Amino acid sequence: MAIILIASLTCTIIPININLCTDKLEKRIKHYFIIDKAMKKYISALYVVNLIIFEVVSLIIFLLALIFFKINVDYKVILMFLTFRLISYTFGFIIAIILGSITNSINGITPLSMLVFWTIIFISGITLPL
Repeated sequence: MAIILIASLTCTIIPININLCTDKLEKRIKHYFIIDKAMKKYISALYVVNLIIFEVVSLIIFLLALIFFKINVDYKVILMFLTFRLISYTFGFIIAIILGSITNSINGITPLSMLVFWTIIFISGITLPL
């Protein structure tokens, strides 16, 4: 599950912040607010496109774990794998949207997003050996 958390944070916190900041700098966000329901479509498209990328990455990771490490797979593992992916991705997306709305420059968002990324990695216990 640690690998899935790293993949979800990598697919949400880092690229979504940069996308939001570049759209703010190029004044696209103002156009989305003018057009009716365009902001909802923009946010949902950002969510879905990055979710598809994340799903492909996590599926490849899961298949590699099945093939090379021969993990035992039962319904509990599959259910935990499916729910943890969606929950971790959604929380990462919400954090990325909040961080993207705070700053207006790419030079300001990159260190902030890396600070949040590494803080979550450290707090989750991924870096601690078992």
